[in-house]
Amino acid sequence: MKELVEIRGAKAVTTSIKVAKYFGKEHDLVLKEISELDCTDKFKSDNFVRTKEYYTMTKDGFTFLVMGYKGKKASRFKEEYIKAFNLMEALAINKQTAEYRQARIEEKAVSKKQMDNLKNSCVGIKPFQYMKANTIADKAVSLKFGYPKMIKKNDMTSDMLKERGVILEQTTSLMIAKNLGVNIESISD
Repeated sequence: MKELVEIRGAKAVTTSIKVAKYFGKEHDLVLKEISELDCTDKFKSDNFVRTKEYYTMTKDGFTFLVMGYKGKKASRFKEEYIKAFNLMEALAINKQTAEYRQARIEEKAVSKKQMDNLKNSCVGIKPFQYMKANTIADKAVSLKFGYPKMIKKNDMTSDMLKERGVILEQTTSLMIAKNLGVNIESISD
């Protein structure tokens, strides 16, 4: 969906032309669908800007429009939207539990320990390598839990945080081994 979105100012937007192309629709039909949306005038004016040839729309305008679409691409969009909504809901509920607070404490301890291991075991380690280890762990956990986009540590559930600690430990161990000259490509399960 990257081909749909562009940044203008500080806002992510798309156009009716891009929507038509992405969803395989005639542009005139998309223009008509936007003009006939059953939303308030305020919502329309806040989220759709008409030029002579096309509409520019915000994320909210795009979401409102596409939720009425059918087909494989629209279904995938809706599934991803629902998945993101469910993650936000689970996180909101989860952050209120003692289990989550404990998982955060444990994850912070593991993270500190692993960053100290990197610092003490690797010659000439650079600051970006700490970020690299954390990014790898975040991406791996996100994928393991079915999220194609990276979920940041602060947005993870307690189960995700527990898994993140394990993956971070494995990642830093491999980074240390590589720094010590071990051929990590020959290491197998």
